[in-house]
Amino acid sequence: MVRGKSVWIWLAVVVLTAAILPAVIFGEARSVQGQSGGDPWRNILYDFQTLITGFAAVGAAALTIRTMNKTEIAAQVRHEQMVALSLRADRLKVERMLQPQRNLLVKRLVEVEHLNAHIETWRSGGGGDVKALGRGVLAVARQIKEYTQRAQFRDAAPLFSGELNLSLLRLEAVSLWARNAASDIARTSESGDPLLDAYVAHFTTIRRVGLDLAETVDTIVEQLDEMAAEYRISL
Repeated sequence: MVRGKSVWIWLAVVVLTAAILPAVIFGEARSVQGQSGGDPWRNILYDFQTLITGFAAVGAAALTIRTMNKTEIAAQVRHEQMVALSLRADRLKVERMLQPQRNLLVKRLVEVEHLNAHIETWRSGGGGDVKALGRGVLAVARQIKEYTQRAQFRDAAPLFSGELNLSLLRLEAVSLWARNAASDIARTSESGDPLLDAYVAHFTTIRRVGLDLAETVDTIVEQLDEMAAEYRISL
């Protein structure tokens, strides 16, 4: 905005100069009865003192605007530098939290989806070791929980969004659910409980845990990617 005003003022100066200066230099001097002679340069200054004063005022205004423009640019640069310095510590925290935890979560997510595929195979009568599937879901849930409880994650916690905090709370609940479900299905199958419905119910719980775990981790990864973009961190 300031730079635009400066351009218009200089344009006005050029136009006025082009319109007036030739008349001042080459125009015929005024004839006043009783006045003649004298120093020509002094006469020009005397005759056009108002015009000269106007040019000086316009020049001073243009110089002032130019100075203000430079000052505004310098202030903006200083502001950006101060913001960058203030965000440097936060950026380092986020970077340490993301690397390598984010990529580890992605690997565990792939494992959960693989386990879920095996669970669906067993559910449709394809066979498989149900106890091993339950232990697998529990093991992955424990690993994921361990990643999110590392010091790097805790240090960056004040910078988390409300959505990310909610997802982490959900992960805590799903991890507990996985532990209880895996324990129930192990006890039922080991005891040889004749009540097949109870066994199937525990397995159904494991299946829901696996699906919820995959969805929660996928959401967390997306939210971590948003933080990386916000803090300009390459993954």
